Amino acid sequence: MRGMKKSDFYSRYYERSAEERSRAFCVLSLGYNRIAARMDYDGFQRRHPRDRRFSDKSGRTLESLVLVHISGGHGSFRSAPSGVMPVPANSIFFVFPGVAHSYRYDDATGWDEEWIEFEPSAALPLLAAAGITPESPLRTFPSLSSVAEAFQSLFDILLRNDPSVSFLVSAAAHRVLAESAAMWRKGDFGTAAGRAVEKMRQLLVQGVSEPRTINESARLAGMSVSRMRDLFRQATGLSPKKYQMRTRLVRAGRLLRETDLPVGTIAAQTGFESIFSFSRRFKKLLGIAPSEYRSQKKR
Repeated sequence: MRGMKKSDFYSRYYERSAEERSRAFCVLSLGYNRIAARMDYDGFQRRHPRDRRFSDKSGRTLESLVLVHISGGHGSFRSAPSGVMPVPANSIFFVFPGVAHSYRYDDATGWDEEWIEFEPSAALPLLAAAGITPESPLRTFPSLSSVAEAFQSLFDILLRNDPSVSFLVSAAAHRVLAESAAMWRKGDFGTAAGRAVEKMRQLLVQGVSEPRTINESARLAGMSVSRMRDLFRQATGLSPKKYQMRTRLVRAGRLLRETDLPVGTIAAQTGFESIFSFSRRFKKLLGIAPSEYRSQKKR
């Protein structure tokens, strides 16, 4: 597996023993799809195992619980308890065990989707406590930066060559679930300015591998660059540019510590054009070259 850059598609399905499935927050599958507009739907479905495929008309019913995060694009979700619900960007929805359902991106827009499939027994009480039900399985937010960050950390763990990775995946998946439930209970972000800052944070986090410009991010967040810079600095203590750079370098540090990926691969995955540029920025922040940092942390 080379890289976790969200360029197109990634999935992993697990065959779990009865003992493993009895663990809290047992993960059955996870992955992401970046689906372009007018992508062939049947071709997309063939990427997945037969027992997970479904048509938007016939739907499917699972014994598991699935958490889905839509970070871009648009689509729809349908189930008997909820009816048909539009799914814009920045939405989370849950597929409940035993509930017939279907969901699909709009052909005109496609969508960016991340998911985790859980053994439901340990996860369902957390959803119930947050007020997430089969009748109301979907919510849209101004921003989901914390959920996006949790998903990124989960996918980064899969880069590690570690015999205990299955336990780490379960813990990271639990974090995604907990962040999603917390967002559900928290609801809105208060003021319009607060929502814009959170939207900007999400755009900068999602742009770690393919960084957006600050101008583009501010436009998508619905504010002028100068206004956004002022609000962002007040909220985070950093300018948007410094926040984005720090986010990229923090992820790079984690990959250096926890994987055996070449430094050049890590540089590319965190959006740097060259090893030289990456090393210079990394050393400026941490006072040490990436290779030295890795050597020290892996002792």
